[in-house]
Amino acid sequence: MRTLTYAVVLGVIVLALLIVSLLPYITGAHVVAEKKPPVTWGYIKITMPDIVLSAYYAKPTSAPPKALVVIVPGSREVSNAWNATGLPRQLALRGYGVVLFDLRGHGGSNMRPNGSIVNAASLTETDYERMVLDLEAVVKTFKNYFRVDKVFIVGSDIGASITVLYAYKSNWSVNGVVVVSPTFDAKIPFPLKLFIEYLKHGGRAAIIYSQGDAYAVKVVKEINAVNFTELNITKPTFYASGKLGHGVSLLFNDKTIPSRIAAIIDSFYALSLKKK
Repeated sequence: MRTLTYAVVLGVIVLALLIVSLLPYITGAHVVAEKKPPVTWGYIKITMPDIVLSAYYAKPTSAPPKALVVIVPGSREVSNAWNATGLPRQLALRGYGVVLFDLRGHGGSNMRPNGSIVNAASLTETDYERMVLDLEAVVKTFKNYFRVDKVFIVGSDIGASITVLYAYKSNWSVNGVVVVSPTFDAKIPFPLKLFIEYLKHGGRAAIIYSQGDAYAVKVVKEINAVNFTELNITKPTFYASGKLGHGVSLLFNDKTIPSRIAAIIDSFYALSLKKK
């Protein structure tokens, strides 16, 4: 009888321990909150009168973006290539809302509203002229989407030219620009005079290029010929890479550049907070 009593007591203890161990699962207390990724990604199409633009974005998951950074690819470049450099993620992790869009006739921006397909080879002179309007639409869309006021733009190749032309069109409202591999020899040559005007209006700029890029070196020489002291304007920051490459390819060949660009944007953002 005593043995039976011990067995019953032992059984009760085991059952109690089992219930205690299962209690978190019964109540749901064992559930660990799913860890959210630090960067949220998305995709938006922007319909222009004569083209449908493809735009990807990245933003910090934990807080609203503090400013907008738009990456404007160059000729024959696509947004996916820029994404692969890691720059958009770096910027999003620093608190920015980042947009990468394909120029008309490139990547996903290859369809007219009527459904006809267009590629880089079939772009007209009017298409190139309207690329500034495309950038204007992208900035307006994402300033509203992210609910931010400050705008910084990274422009590559003809994207650098488009960036400066947009800065002029927007009444110099761009807080800072990073010019990658500028060139005079393109469908949209680098607008040097407007670039200097942008600086005169308090704009901040950095220029990144390869020492072996004859097109970019030509632009840099023209910029360095300007007497910034006499004009009382801030000279752009220059980074001349020893690696070869033009536009986005330079970022793949010189792995330090994405971090450099992110740091430059941070410095421009800090300056914009001081500027009244």
